[in-house]
Amino acid sequence: MSASATETSIALPRAVGRAEVEFKRRGDETVLASLYQQGSAKVRFPAVDQGDLPQAVLLNTSGGLTDGDRYLVKGCWRSGTRAILTTQAAERIYRSRGDVAVVDFELHIGSEATAVFLPQETIVFDGGRCARNTAIHVDANAHLLVMDALVLGRHAMDEVVRTGRWLDYWQIYRDGRLSLTDRFALESADDDLTNLIANPTVLGGRAAVATGFAMTDADPGLQARVVDALASCDVFGGASLVGHVVCWRMVADDGNALRRASNQLFDAITSKAPKESPFAAMRLPRVFSC
Repeated sequence: MSASATETSIALPRAVGRAEVEFKRRGDETVLASLYQQGSAKVRFPAVDQGDLPQAVLLNTSGGLTDGDRYLVKGCWRSGTRAILTTQAAERIYRSRGDVAVVDFELHIGSEATAVFLPQETIVFDGGRCARNTAIHVDANAHLLVMDALVLGRHAMDEVVRTGRWLDYWQIYRDGRLSLTDRFALESADDDLTNLIANPTVLGGRAAVATGFAMTDADPGLQARVVDALASCDVFGGASLVGHVVCWRMVADDGNALRRASNQLFDAITSKAPKESPFAAMRLPRVFSC
């Protein structure tokens, strides 16, 4: 066998997943309007306790993502619907041979709808490469809550991420106009992330970061509750009001500390909300405690 033949990379099968979920009103209830599943992307609809919002739970049956994998999710909340879109477990970004995994989320929230997007953590392993884009289209009088988390390696396994690439791009449109854009990037020309992660203006040596967004005109005290909750959490973070969107980011030493802080923040947004808030008395999906 020639040297050139041995140096040629073998093309491996790639995972491709696509899921589309749409909710509609039936009387006073929110029910499934349509569902499409393809490849490694699956959706399940667990039974929920009385009073809890309906849930659509995303599964990636490939077990994680690596170079060249593609994953697309579309969610639609028709007018007046209320539902949670979440994930069955933490997503995993494994070591890449060079190419990036691509993840796209596209969410549409209609008039007077309440959309809650609560994916569990994304865990990036050393050498993992992923580009994720989330575009959210919200009607002016709709309600939106998003909480997302990224963890670099598993602290309990003494894993340290030194190389790789993570690109996270958020866009929120209100009545068709761009209201907020956020880009969080961990990348370097030589693929070494050590100095970037240690940079105090990025992660300050911490291994977990969470991002959140909320939009509603029915809860004027929301931003204050988020700021107070962040101040009482054992993490470093802050919140701002950008146009009509309350947005926040917090960093923690590891995934466990970040989840505790995220749960505390979720409690401040929901259980401490006034009864007229669309997020009042909302509970975390059961998959978060499984």
